[in-house]
Amino acid sequence: MTYPSSHTSDALPQPPQPLSGEVGELYCTGERFNLWRFRPPGFSSRDAPAVLKIPDLGQVGEERHSQIIDRAQRFSHPHVVPLIGAVELRDDSAPQVGCWQLMRGSHAAKLVNTMGPLELEQCLTIVIPVAQALSELHRQGLSHGGLGPAEVVFDLNGAPYLTDAGPGQPVHGFAAPEQHAKASAVTSATDVYSWAALCWYLLTGRVPGKTYVRAPLPSLVPNIDEHVVDVLEACLDDDPTQRPTMRHCLEAAVHWGEPRALELHSIVAADLRILLPTKLSEPPSEKKNRPRRPARRRLPKTRRGLRQRAQRRFIAGAGAMAVGLALISGSPSLTAESQEPARATQDTVSVTDHMDPERLDERLEQIVQQRSAAFRTTDPDMVDRYAVGESEVAVHDREMIEGLAEQGLNLEDFSMRGQRTGEVEILDDTTVRIPVQWGWPQQEVTDEGAHGVVRASVQESHADLVVTLQYDQEWKISRVHEH
Repeated sequence: MTYPSSHTSDALPQPPQPLSGEVGELYCTGERFNLWRFRPPGFSSRDAPAVLKIPDLGQVGEERHSQIIDRAQRFSHPHVVPLIGAVELRDDSAPQVGCWQLMRGSHAAKLVNTMGPLELEQCLTIVIPVAQALSELHRQGLSHGGLGPAEVVFDLNGAPYLTDAGPGQPVHGFAAPEQHAKASAVTSATDVYSWAALCWYLLTGRVPGKTYVRAPLPSLVPNIDEHVVDVLEACLDDDPTQRPTMRHCLEAAVHWGEPRALELHSIVAADLRILLPTKLSEPPSEKKNRPRRPARRRLPKTRRGLRQRAQRRFIAGAGAMAVGLALISGSPSLTAESQEPARATQDTVSVTDHMDPERLDERLEQIVQQRSAAFRTTDPDMVDRYAVGESEVAVHDREMIEGLAEQGLNLEDFSMRGQRTGEVEILDDTTVRIPVQWGWPQQEVTDEGAHGVVRASVQESHADLVVTLQYDQEWKISRVHEH
C-alpha cells in the first residue's frame, strides 16, 4: 500500500469489481497502484475498514505483484500493514489483488513535507519500528528492496507501519548504489542503506545523496550525537559488505534517545482530527490531590526581565488553550468511531454550534475577565474559575501567577503569535500542534479566553474556532470551523 503523488491522469480509474465485498470511494491514486476503500464480506461497519490495492501491472509487473501477495500471506509483523486477504476480480485486470487494513494517518513523506525535518526523538518513533520489521524480515531470509518515506504509513495513534513486506521497487534517493547498477541486486544490506537514508531524510528533509557530494550530517543537524552519525555513515557505505546488519542498527538506535509521539494533526483530514490522541502531562488520576507545583523556572529578579519571561511563558500557556481545555459541558455529536466523552469535569454553560452568538460572546468575555482578574490579583485559586482543574492551562497559569506573587508584580495583557505555517505552537513539553488559522498573520493572534473554545483572529483573512473535548485522560480536537 503506497501513496505516490507524482502521477496524474485526465481519466479517473474505474472502480474494481470484486466477486464479493463492497467497493467504496477512490482513496488514493498513484503511478503503480490505485487504492479503493473496501468493505470485505462479513464486516458490518459503515466505514470501509480496508483498501483494495489495484496494481498497474505495466509498472509493477505481474510476477512482482504475485510475490507481494504471497509474501504478505506468509509474513506478519506488528509494524507491517496486515493483509486481510486476497480478492478475486470479475475482470482480468489482475489475477488477484490485496485487501489491506486501512491506515488513515497518512505517511512519512507527507509528514516531512508538511512539518519539515523531525527531531531525533520523533524520528526514532518511526525508524525503530521499521528497523524491527526489517530485522525480522532479514531473519527469515527475506529483504524488502523498496523502502522510502511514502512506504511508511501511520495509524491514527501515530504508530508506523511498512506498507508491505516487499519485494518492493527501488525508490529514488533511498535505493542503495548496487540497486542502480542491477535492480535485482536486493539483499539485507540494501535495506540497511535504505533505512539509513530514511533516517537521514527524516532528520534533514533531504536524501543523503552520493558519498562524494554528501554534506556531513552535523552540518545539517547541529548537536546531533556522534554515535548517530557514525551508525548512519556506516550504513550508507557504498560497499554493501561494510554495512552493519539491521539487527546491529536496531540495537544502536534504541540508545539514541527516548522516542516521542508524532504530530499528525496537519497531515490528516479535518474530520479525523477528533480521533487523534493528544497528551496531558500526567493522567488526572495521578494529579488528584497533589500539592500545587512550584514554578519550573526561576523568574528573573528585575521587573523588566520578569515581564519578558512571563510573556514568553504565556505563549505556551495561551497556545495550550487550544489543547488543554474541555468543552464547557455539552459536546457536539461525535463520529461513529470516536469513543464516548468522559463526564464533564465542571458544571458550566454548554457551547454548541447552535448556541446564541451573544450568549457565547458573553461567556467568552466572562472567561477573559476571570483570567485577567487572576493575574491582576495574583491569586492562583482564581484559575479554577475559567480552567479545567489540573489541566495544562491551569498548571501553567498557576505557576506564572505564583512567580509573579513572589516578586509582588502582576500582568494583565497577554498575546501569542501565529507561525508562518498558520499554526500556533503549543507547550514545549507537549507533542501537539493545532491549526487555528489558515493565513499568514499580519498581526498578533490574540487569545480571547476560552473554556474549550479558542478564537484566533488574522488580519486580511478570517477567524476560526477550535473546539476540543476531553476523553478520559486524553484531549482530542472536536471541530475546526469558520467563525
